Amino acid sequence: MAGFERGAARRSEDRIRNLFGTPDDGDLARGVKVPEGEPDPRSEPVAILQCIARKIGATRRPGAESDIPAGATYMGQFMVHDLDFLTRESTASGNMLDLALIYGDGPRHDAAFYQVPSAPGKRRHLLRLNRTRPTVSSPPWGAARDLPRVACPHLDAKGVDQRSEVLVPNTFSDSNMLLGQFQTVWALLHNGIASTLAAAFEKQPEYRGRGADPYGAAFELARRINRGIYREVICADVLGNWLLPDMFDRLEQDGFTSQNVVLSEKTPVEFMAGVARLGHGLVREIYRLNARRPNEGIRTLVRHTSTGRPHDMPLTEDWLLDFSNFFAIGSSTPQKARALGPHVARAFAAHEGVGVEGSAEGLVLRDLIACSRGTLRSVPSLIRRAERLRPGLFDGRFAQDERKWKETLREWLADAGVPEGRLDAVAGDPPLTLFLMLEAEADTGGGRLGALGSFIMGETVAAALPVEAGDAALDAARRQVFGDEVPGTMSAVIAWLQRHYGFADGARLHPLNGDAPLADGSVRGGSGMLDTHVKSSGSEIPLVEVTDYLEMGRLVTDWALGRKERPATVEALKEQLDGIAVVPDRVKAVEFCQGDHETLVIRLPVKEMMEMAIEDMTDPERDGSYPFPQFYSDFYRPGFSPVMTPLDILMSRVGDYTIAQCK
Repeated sequence: MAGFERGAARRSEDRIRNLFGTPDDGDLARGVKVPEGEPDPRSEPVAILQCIARKIGATRRPGAESDIPAGATYMGQFMVHDLDFLTRESTASGNMLDLALIYGDGPRHDAAFYQVPSAPGKRRHLLRLNRTRPTVSSPPWGAARDLPRVACPHLDAKGVDQRSEVLVPNTFSDSNMLLGQFQTVWALLHNGIASTLAAAFEKQPEYRGRGADPYGAAFELARRINRGIYREVICADVLGNWLLPDMFDRLEQDGFTSQNVVLSEKTPVEFMAGVARLGHGLVREIYRLNARRPNEGIRTLVRHTSTGRPHDMPLTEDWLLDFSNFFAIGSSTPQKARALGPHVARAFAAHEGVGVEGSAEGLVLRDLIACSRGTLRSVPSLIRRAERLRPGLFDGRFAQDERKWKETLREWLADAGVPEGRLDAVAGDPPLTLFLMLEAEADTGGGRLGALGSFIMGETVAAALPVEAGDAALDAARRQVFGDEVPGTMSAVIAWLQRHYGFADGARLHPLNGDAPLADGSVRGGSGMLDTHVKSSGSEIPLVEVTDYLEMGRLVTDWALGRKERPATVEALKEQLDGIAVVPDRVKAVEFCQGDHETLVIRLPVKEMMEMAIEDMTDPERDGSYPFPQFYSDFYRPGFSPVMTPLDILMSRVGDYTIAQCK
């Protein structure tokens, strides 16, 4: 790969200590060992993991947040997928974090991912992007801020309006809407760099002769520059936020190279099956996307894709991310990722939940199974090796005192229902992800990874980062595009892209001047993220906003059947609804009313809310549609995956009609 080489020290085998090499028999994890192939739910190992998964899934931590900006969750997910995606350029010396998720094998081999040239003789040098889909209240041609999506009425199972295919190298980039938006950022950055360089090269004499290729040169340089910025962002926004500060400082002093890991064709299982899967624990249940969509549940965001809702693709502008809600841009305060620990978002804990459609395993169970098979090292083995390579790493940390952490694991497992006869063996050699969850909670209060997790992630990622070789042409190209200020953080990348493309209010990457939006969508000293009609705050009654009707229905069912205590106060109600619905401050009391088979209970709407709803539905500035909860459309116009089951519909309907407020 031109311009990127492995560090000389990394190529010298006698100077490399390979932490994740083939372990000896005594180093293998054996506490819970699941054989390869389809897991047998009746086997003892899977039964033990099911007990662990159930406790993790049932544990609630209302309001618990990490120190990690919400955007670093999805930048980390993008990085993990990129590391695991091999292309023709992935060398035998190791996987590279090379933006393979956007470039694939390049325009020569993967032409479909690149724009058709605007004139004969031009080489493909720009990546495809999609314009947002117009609505009644949006411009007829939206901003190019979506993944490229297509449909063919002759080949697809559904009509041409079903945008079911994404033209990107790895369709996993469309596994959730947030991840897709991060993919578009790197495609936008490439196009901004490449188009600037191509325009400059077209005017230079050396590119005017026969056989000259200014567009090919622009592509190659733009890719190298983009990869260099990507490397800096990974160091600053992923490692800088996920790792313990002292571990990050050590890597920074080493120039973000690893002397402890050498990657071959396969990324270490301790990272991919262990640390990387902890990213699921960082996922929030509710996200603020922008001023128009201040509360969206993760179940909706996972479904809002070409496979889940092809009829809603491409995105409309109201779904585009305001990145100041995900990274600190200007004076904005981004929302934080969920705290790390032995707990996850409800959607990941449920049977056949998000990420495992059609499977009997929940995502938590799948993660536990992944780190309980193969040649993964045991936790004690990893701690010993890490301590030898980084003396003092565990001083004062959870992993330092083996007797103490084994006692903690034993106590936690006993409460999970693990058989008494297996407690000591599993506590002494636990599934790696469980250990790392408890370690993060003990070492950082769930703010970021603990010591062992930081070591595994830091060394693995550092080994995968390319080292850029000196190049006068590359330096000149950078100055041509950025001057002396090359962006090195996600915030700087977003700010540069907004300046470069000048996206209008409805599609801005961040609010004007980077100021944080106020409650009504406006910002101090500038315009709002979205150019929409907003009523004055005095004329609206804030509603309870349900972000997950399925979980709402399950909770209501538990109340109705007496399986869960009904909250007696608003504070208790908010605690039970954490991650399911947002209760406005106007609510001062809560009252339950349950009929019987002889009494018809007719619940009348609040008079003021009924008046507000009628006024809203007759407002001439509205687009004329009634805002049904999205799950109705998911039922009547199902995509390809996930498909709602009859029980899902029942629970969602219960969640809707129980809490409906004239909306």
